[in-house]
Amino acid sequence: MKTFLIKNLALLLLLSGFFTSCNQQVSKSEGNSMKNPVEEAFVEATPTQDTTLEIYRRQGKEIVKATFSALNSQLKSAMKQGGVPYALRFCNVTAIPITDSLSARYDVDIKRVSMQNRNPDNAPDALEESMIASLQKMMVASYEGVNMVVLDQDENPVYVQPIVLGDQCLQCHGKLGDDILAANYETIQSLYPNDKATGYRSGDLRGIWRIRFNSTNLN
Repeated sequence: MKTFLIKNLALLLLLSGFFTSCNQQVSKSEGNSMKNPVEEAFVEATPTQDTTLEIYRRQGKEIVKATFSALNSQLKSAMKQGGVPYALRFCNVTAIPITDSLSARYDVDIKRVSMQNRNPDNAPDALEESMIASLQKMMVASYEGVNMVVLDQDENPVYVQPIVLGDQCLQCHGKLGDDILAANYETIQSLYPNDKATGYRSGDLRGIWRIRFNSTNLN
């Protein structure tokens, strides 16, 4: 898998209906020739038959689905119990512990990342920032079926999948005064003084799911 390098990283773009193969191999870049890894995150992809990366891709999708389901079911329950204010407090206290518990269950590192993060723990590192930039450059009508497999600096496989804002998220992440009530925004500010996660519209790219595998935990 060492041939999949972007400045010592690997990038596999998997876009349903866009590429002719489910697996795409990124051509190797020249170490010092890449001056800006974010700007040059989009590189030419060629077909590959690497079944190992396809397995990571499949497992990553399954883990994202399970984690989203766990978080979403708990969030809906919180909304029923106390509306948006209660749900905001729920997310503040329990969202990351739920994610961490699933990380332990699957023996991976699960993280939700956004450039406009609400929780500072969800801020991206350099690799994650480049992945978000790559997705933004796609300019696709829908992110359904879009995902990536990369290698980090330690050569651990990393699965990346877009987080797209849904209608139900606008009460907490939409536009102030239109979607977010003033009282609810006060709660957001009290819980997250440095919040950046408002102003979205339904269908916007919110960020990414990032699943980091150990190089030894492929099943």
